[in-house]
Amino acid sequence: MDKKFGVYICTGCGIGDTLDMEDLVDVPEEEGINCTTHPFLCSKEGVDLIQKDIDDGKVNAMVIGACSRRVNFDTFTFPGCIVERANLREGVVWPHSRETYPALTEDQKDDEEHFDQIQMKAEDYIKMGMIRLEKVKLPEPYKTESFSKKILVMGGGVTGMSAAVDAAKAGYDVTIVEKQAALGGYAAKMRSQMPTAEPFETTQAPVVDALLQEVEACPSIDVRTNCEVARIAGQPGEFTVTFKTPGEKIPFDVPFPLPEEMMVDENGKEYDAETLHAKYLEYNEGRKDILKLDPEGELYGAVVLAAGWRPDKLKGDAYEHLALDNPDVITNDEFEMIAAKGKIVRPSDGKEAKNVVFIQSPGKDEDDSDFEYEGSVTSQVALKQASYVTEDYADGKAYVVYQHMRTPGLQELFYKSMQQEDGIFLTKGAVTEVTPQGDGLTVSATNTLLGDNLALKADLV
Repeated sequence: MDKKFGVYICTGCGIGDTLDMEDLVDVPEEEGINCTTHPFLCSKEGVDLIQKDIDDGKVNAMVIGACSRRVNFDTFTFPGCIVERANLREGVVWPHSRETYPALTEDQKDDEEHFDQIQMKAEDYIKMGMIRLEKVKLPEPYKTESFSKKILVMGGGVTGMSAAVDAAKAGYDVTIVEKQAALGGYAAKMRSQMPTAEPFETTQAPVVDALLQEVEACPSIDVRTNCEVARIAGQPGEFTVTFKTPGEKIPFDVPFPLPEEMMVDENGKEYDAETLHAKYLEYNEGRKDILKLDPEGELYGAVVLAAGWRPDKLKGDAYEHLALDNPDVITNDEFEMIAAKGKIVRPSDGKEAKNVVFIQSPGKDEDDSDFEYEGSVTSQVALKQASYVTEDYADGKAYVVYQHMRTPGLQELFYKSMQQEDGIFLTKGAVTEVTPQGDGLTVSATNTLLGDNLALKADLV
């Protein structure tokens, strides 16, 4: 690349008011590099000024002395050019006041005793940018011989379909692989979802139906249901992918590492490398070596993993106090499946569940730790599912006991809406015990917001 240098300095945002622009412009010009100033370099006029110099062949490597590289990065993008940002605004002018570092008088400029520290810093930033331009080279993309621009999306739920639609809109051919018989994933089973549009106060119908229509209407999206990925080999831009039907065993299934119990003899001593390799081959008999490419595989340039999630299975002494063996103590996943079928009822006998307690933390009174999988999603799911109870029953009551309620961003509006909902009660607290009592359950909690201990009667937990 035959570099043609240029320096562009913005005088807006206080830069021109604080710095001596004539002296600053002299820095590149003393090196024979043209320097241009503009009052608002990030404006259309400022960007057009730079683009015109590029189009006229005057510059292809430039220092832009203006704001931080963390802002306006898309504004100052010029394909085929090297752009170095000198941060005069956040790095020089804004953090250093002229009250603390006054500008030099004309007499002081030449006495060699006084120095303008702000001006010197700005000049150093420009000099460093110019040196970097000299040393930096424009990256050249590496492309494989059989480079592919096709995109594989693993998973046909909301995430997978959204990725596929976005990629297709950007002009790429996309394949969606879904192991189930139809697209939709978990969202297709839900009664409703958290809000995604203003006023963010009520639940909404799952977006899955609208996404399905978009996918079906897009000719560049190939949908393969009842299909799994057996193996992905190769490198970015050149992935060789082998597909199969769920449950099918084929030579290009990925070989598995030996289980730990097969790596030692009857005395617990680990086998030597040769024996381990022999056992590995025996364990993976019928599977091709991991480095072997499938000659019948399909080529893809990129892979999006959107394979979904699995409900956690609670077990162990840490949850003993939650009465998990009781059929009316269920997970939020099981609750969602009940809600999708109709009104909220108890699994044990099918009776109406009008009083439901949602437990967000298992820690008794020992600490305030949450479930391992707890996060903003589970907090919002608890609020959403609490609203199901009041939707189904005019006299329904939902209690959410939490240690940390996480509703980031605009979802805080949904949280506030649920706080105002009649029949929904929210409190911080430590659940110490869930016990059967009569025809229902009792949930005991301590360290609540009001300082009182609670004993909540529930049809369902």
